[in-house]
Amino acid sequence: MPNDPLSDLRRHVETFLADYKICLDTSARIVQPRKVNDETIKQLGYTALDVINVLYSLAVIDYCAGPKDDKLHGGVYWEFGKMVEGHLIYIKLKLHTKKDGSDIPYCYSFHISDSSMSFPLK
Repeated sequence: MPNDPLSDLRRHVETFLADYKICLDTSARIVQPRKVNDETIKQLGYTALDVINVLYSLAVIDYCAGPKDDKLHGGVYWEFGKMVEGHLIYIKLKLHTKKDGSDIPYCYSFHISDSSMSFPLK
């Protein structure tokens, strides 16, 4: 019986999210300071804890794309979308492995989406 590409992708996304959320527990870094991210968080009236709660709530059905090569920082990143306070939020995540083997979770994007998003696992 041939492998189902969507089942394989679903497992890959589940693994990434589980690993990301474990690292989120121990990381002080939440969202990269960028004007568009800061403006969205302010517009939502969110605190860092509110953002963390959204990241913890991400599920496979919120997956949009990835893993994609991160040409700027190396490695790969993943794209998700989540309805938050009536806004579709574009979320770009990455796990960066340090020299000591530990992982740091990065959230490069947490802002209102400026284009339509597709959800292949929904």
